[in-house]
Amino acid sequence: MGVITIDYDTLVLVAVLLFAGIGFFRGWLREGVTTVVLLVLVALLAKPELAGPIIVYINKLLKLLLAFLKGGLTLDLENILKTYKEMGDVFTPENPYQFLLWLTGVGVALSYLGGRLALGAGDTLTPLSHLLGGLLGAFNGFIVISLVKEYLIRYVQKLPQPTAQVSALAAGRLEPGTVAIAVSADAQAAGLQGYGLYVAVFLGLIVGALIIGKIANWEMGKR
Repeated sequence: MGVITIDYDTLVLVAVLLFAGIGFFRGWLREGVTTVVLLVLVALLAKPELAGPIIVYINKLLKLLLAFLKGGLTLDLENILKTYKEMGDVFTPENPYQFLLWLTGVGVALSYLGGRLALGAGDTLTPLSHLLGGLLGAFNGFIVISLVKEYLIRYVQKLPQPTAQVSALAAGRLEPGTVAIAVSADAQAAGLQGYGLYVAVFLGLIVGALIIGKIANWEMGKR
């Protein structure tokens, strides 16, 4: 059918506005928890080799779980072990970016849930907390869309060779009835590159320090 082109700047704008709106209602403290989680993911972008040992462990855990499910939820250890050995890795340690994409989604979701459970959901937010939450949310939205973009680009670059669909898309040839989605080339010129990476880390450290200070004040107030 053709190629659907999505402008990267439009994606960034949508993500920033969406996260800003969510952050406005959550407040700066809960939104700051998400910022700290994203800081870890930014560090993995700078040092992706750190994800290798994690991927090995996650692969073992997922393969064991899948072997158990394929075995009909029975405790037949021999059958589970046999299925486990026959299964391939879910994520490739040599190309960690697919795993990091999943980790970004799971990390953001858990940070939203964890922030709500740990910090409560019924307290009254001040106007300043709403405002700072919106600003932090906008920052988080930019970080998320930038991380996804960087992980996708680096994942494709790490593939052993272009797939038939990628080659056809690059040549402008697609099979009848096929739909492909392409993001504008400007995406590669923006995001977490150069000084932007260090700025993101610096801001994340500041937010982390503020959260620790806030929690410390709470603990002192309880005594």
